[in-house]
Amino acid sequence: MKQNLSYSTRAALSGSVLLAAWLLLGGNAHAHRGSHEYDDTDRPHSKFMLALDLDYAAVLSPDIIEEGGGGALRIGTEHDLFLVSLIPELTLDYHSFGTDTRDSAKIFTGKVGGRIRFLKIVEPGIFAHVGIGNIAGYNRVDHTGLAFDMGATLDLTILPLIDLGLHVAWNRIFGGYDSGTAYATSGAHVALVF
Repeated sequence: MKQNLSYSTRAALSGSVLLAAWLLLGGNAHAHRGSHEYDDTDRPHSKFMLALDLDYAAVLSPDIIEEGGGGALRIGTEHDLFLVSLIPELTLDYHSFGTDTRDSAKIFTGKVGGRIRFLKIVEPGIFAHVGIGNIAGYNRVDHTGLAFDMGATLDLTILPLIDLGLHVAWNRIFGGYDSGTAYATSGAHVALVF
């Protein structure tokens, strides 16, 4: 059954796309200007980042869905400041819960947001994203709505082009059965930074 997106969901999706474009492209906007306009040494060092997350996932509510797993593809830019790294990013997530039974579900999300990591070499951090998500499967929870996540990370950045880390997050898709679906994820990630 085809579902129409509500006005608030369409507005959130449009805002997310515009914010993603600004975050991902805005940091490089000065690259085409002449060097006489600014000094490169005063600008934060920025690098392109491509990351893959692998997750264990457990639904918190509603409790009619079984646990499962999945992951995310993240694309962003890493801005290194003194003892802090800022990472605006776009993330595409997929998680599958249960098997082919009445208690199974699949969640797809597209979100924009960012990470803040502290210190160097061993870097604790936090992150949050907002966007749009769809949960399909068991008919009582099948819907599309505003998606949100927030969590914590611990990264090892000693290798030249590769960051390795662990993460834990709380996720939610708002609306639908029981006012939405909340689930927790935990896992490992690897990022190419160049």
